[in-house]
Amino acid sequence: VRPENFAFVRDRVLFIGLNIVGGSVHDPVEWALRMQQNADWVEQQLAQTAGQVRAAVVFGQAERSGSRNSFFDRFDVAAADFARPILYVHGDGHAWIYDAVWGVPNLSRIQIEQGDPPLEVTVTLDPQNPFAFSRDPWPAGTSVLNRPPCVDAGPDQVVPLGQAAPLQGFVTDDGDPTPFVAVDWSQVSGPGQAQALISDPGSEATTASFPEEGPYVLRLLADDGELAASDDVAIFVDSGRPYLSIADASVVEGDTGTTLASFTIDLRSASGAPVSVDYATLDDTAIGGSDYQATSGVLDFSGTTVSRTLSVPVIGDEDLEDFETFLLVLDNPSGAVIADATATGRILDDDIPRAPVVSSFLPARGPPGTLVSVTGEFHDVQAVSVGGAPALFTVLSASALELVVPPDAQSGPISATNVTGTGQSLAAFAVEFPLSVAVTGQGSVGIDPPGLMQVDGATVSLTPLPAPGWEFLVWGGATEGSAIPAVIAMAGDTHVTALFVEQGSVIRIPWSVPIGSGNDDAEENVASGSVDLTSGDLELGLDVDRAQTIGLRFPGVGIPQGTPILSASVQFTVDEVSSGPAALTLRGEAADDAAPFSATRGDVSGRPTTAASVNWNPPAWSSNKDAGVAQRTPDLAELIQEIVDRPGWVSGNALVLTLAGSGTRTAES
Repeated sequence: VRPENFAFVRDRVLFIGLNIVGGSVHDPVEWALRMQQNADWVEQQLAQTAGQVRAAVVFGQAERSGSRNSFFDRFDVAAADFARPILYVHGDGHAWIYDAVWGVPNLSRIQIEQGDPPLEVTVTLDPQNPFAFSRDPWPAGTSVLNRPPCVDAGPDQVVPLGQAAPLQGFVTDDGDPTPFVAVDWSQVSGPGQAQALISDPGSEATTASFPEEGPYVLRLLADDGELAASDDVAIFVDSGRPYLSIADASVVEGDTGTTLASFTIDLRSASGAPVSVDYATLDDTAIGGSDYQATSGVLDFSGTTVSRTLSVPVIGDEDLEDFETFLLVLDNPSGAVIADATATGRILDDDIPRAPVVSSFLPARGPPGTLVSVTGEFHDVQAVSVGGAPALFTVLSASALELVVPPDAQSGPISATNVTGTGQSLAAFAVEFPLSVAVTGQGSVGIDPPGLMQVDGATVSLTPLPAPGWEFLVWGGATEGSAIPAVIAMAGDTHVTALFVEQGSVIRIPWSVPIGSGNDDAEENVASGSVDLTSGDLELGLDVDRAQTIGLRFPGVGIPQGTPILSASVQFTVDEVSSGPAALTLRGEAADDAAPFSATRGDVSGRPTTAASVNWNPPAWSSNKDAGVAQRTPDLAELIQEIVDRPGWVSGNALVLTLAGSGTRTAES
C-alpha cells in the first residue's frame, strides 16, 4: 500500500485517491511498481465494499495513456466487477471533459478545468444519472463558505531516549478568511509529569526532545482566524527497556455465528524475562453483547515470546448497518512499559440491503406537487416513482421517506428501488388534476362525481343547469357538441366551457346532407396529383402504400350564412375491414360555393383550405357495412362554421371537406 493513497466511505459512497500522474517516466522500475500498487489498491477497495456502497469516486491526476495502461487495464476489470456507478476524476488536460470511456458501462470520467471556477460534484440517488455537476457553484457575490484547515501531524514514531523526534506536520487551508494560518505544537499527555521540549512550536516541521522514557502524545493545531482543527501523533521514547504495542484490526461481520477480529500485541526490546499485561474491550460505536463479545484477561509473554494474538468474537447478523468500531485496551503491564495502549477493532458490515417495502402512504390522493409521507423499509433507496413516473424523494429513516408527486405522474402504486430490487404499494396513489368549468350566460354545471379536483383517468359527467329563462346551447374546451350529460375522461388539467343563451334566441335546425353525384367524391394520388372520380370505394389515408387525399363535396347545404353550428360530423360506411393505427386530418375548402371535382391533376389538394382543421384517429373497422360511432368523424363544428360564416356563403351552396393522413380505412363511395 502506498502511503499517499487513501480510501474511505461516506454516505455509502466509496472515495479512493491514487498516485496516478502525468509527465515523463524517469524510473521505469519505480513507475511499474507504482502502477501495480495503485491497481492493487483499487481492486482491494472495490472488492471489499461492493456490497455496502452505492457508488464510487476515484481521484487521480492523469488520464489513460500508454505508460499508465498497466493500471487502467486492471481498473477496467475491477470497475466492471464492482457493477455500480464509478466516476474517475482527473486533471492533466486542464479542459472540461465529461464522458463515458474505456468501454465499461458503469464507468464515467471528468477532466476538471485548470484554476477557477471550482467544480461541485453531487453523487445522486438516481441510478440513471448518478453524478450531477455544477461547474460554477459559487458565482460572484456568493457568501464565502469557510472550512477549517486540514491538519496531519505525521506518522506515529518510536525514538530512542536522548534522540530528538522529527515532527513532520502538514497543514493546508482554503484561504478563507485570510491566507494566513497559525500553527501550534503542544503536548497532550506523557509519562508522569514529563514534558517534551518542542524546538519551534509555531512551525509545521520541527523537532521534539523528551526527558524520560514512555508514551507521549503531541498535538498540531491549525487556526485560520475563524475555525481551527488539530491532529495528534503518538511518540514512544525507548530507553532500551521492553515495551508493548498493539495494532488495529478489521473483520468482515458475516451474517451468522461469530468471526474473530485478531489483534497483534508485540513485545519490543525483550530481555528474556517474563512480561504480562491486562487487556479489556471497550464499546465505541459497536456494543458488547450485540455486536461483539466483550473480552478481558491477562496476556503473558514468556522469555522467548515476542508477539501474541488476541481474538475478539464479532457477532454476525443480517442488519444493514454502518461500519462499527470497538476498542481493545492494554493496562497494568509487568516487566515492560506500554508504548501503544489502545487498538481499534473495525467491524465491516457486509449485508446486502433488502428490497424496499412500501407499507402505507398519506395522503392517498392529490395533484402533482403533493408532498406524500411513505412508511415501510427503505435501505439504500436509489429511486422512487408514482405510477411509474420518477419522483423527487428524501429518505428520513430506515422506515420513512417523503416524496413529491411528479408533474407527469399517473395514478398507480408508489414504488421504491434499491440495488436488491423494487417494492411497491398494494394501494394506488390517486393523482388528481383540476377540472375547471367556465359558464357563459346564466346557468351552472353539475359535476358527477362532485369536485373540481378529479382523479386522473376518471369518467366525469357534466350536466348543464340553465337559470330560469335561459337554455343550454353548446359545450366547448375538452368536450364539444350539446350532449346532456357530457361525459369526459380526465387526462391532466381539464377545461370545459358551457354556453347558455336566453330562451327563444336560437333556432335549432337538424340538417343532414348526403354526397351528391359521382363528381362529389374523389381520390387524389399525393405523389402524382392524378384524380380518380370512378373508384367504387374510398381508401382514407393510404391505398396500399400510396398516400391519398380524399375529397368530399356536399351540395345544397341549406344553412343560412352565419348560422351557429352546434355540431357536425361525417358518417362513413365500411366497405372493407381494416385495422392498425390510422391518423387522419380533415380540412374544409375555403370557398363560398365549392365546385364539383374534375379529373384535373391536383384538383383536390390544390384547393384553398380553411384555417380550422380536425384530427381523427379512427378505431379498427371490424365488420362490413358498419356505420356507427367508429365510422363517424369527431365534431367538425368549428370547421363548418368557418365556411358558413364566409361573406359570400348562401343557403343552398356546396361545401367541400378533404381528408389525408396515414393508415388505411376503406369506406363506401
